[in-house]
Amino acid sequence: MVTGNTGYGPTSGASGQIGDLLDAAGFDIGGAFSPAQQFRQYATQYTQPGLMRNALYGMQPQMLQRYMLNLPTGVPTAPGAPTGALPFEAGGSFQDFMGAYGSPSYSPMGFGFTGGEASSGRRLAEAIAALGSMTGAQFGAYMQPDAGTVNPYAAAFAGTNLTPQQQYFYRQQYGTGQDAEENRRQLAGLLEQQRMGATPGGLLSQAVTGGLNELYENLLARDPTANFLNWYLSRTRPAEATGTGT
Repeated sequence: MVTGNTGYGPTSGASGQIGDLLDAAGFDIGGAFSPAQQFRQYATQYTQPGLMRNALYGMQPQMLQRYMLNLPTGVPTAPGAPTGALPFEAGGSFQDFMGAYGSPSYSPMGFGFTGGEASSGRRLAEAIAALGSMTGAQFGAYMQPDAGTVNPYAAAFAGTNLTPQQQYFYRQQYGTGQDAEENRRQLAGLLEQQRMGATPGGLLSQAVTGGLNELYENLLARDPTANFLNWYLSRTRPAEATGTGT
């Protein structure tokens, strides 16, 4: 739950008072806003119209994906981090995330993936893609398998150790939610940025984003029902898994 100044609107007047009352009563007012809405509010609150805001929006996909990947579990302060380094608590707002993201305890490129390794990020993305692609019946069988039976989808998530919070959240954000298609596209983009060693916001990052946008549009032109994240993962499997490279 977000506490204190949530950053979701005025902190004075009637709107601010209502937000403070809801926070005090244990309600998460920030949860009423989607991650994308939270980003827009953050950008409006902390930047002026112009080059800096434009630059922030240019990094929106990578920042939002790192935020969403971490939201169900949070990230503790790294061992040995300097005094004042901030943790990111589970369920925190995008503003909370940015406070931790700017903390010296985090590596910007590694933030969001266990150990900061691209391989673990890909494994997590594969599990997210599997969750998002399930039918309602399949998701029910995965979350609540019949007694005495082997979970028919357990193999797809081997080694990920997803918590129930992650399973529900990723299913909604990447499978059934209003922004699921865009989130799948952005997650594929984050993986490719890491695969190419691109720094968020840099010239290489911009080039990678432009190229992926072309691939996305071409794929949908051929198949309007295509799942871009599944397509991307199938085309970028490690060489040892396919024998053909990428």
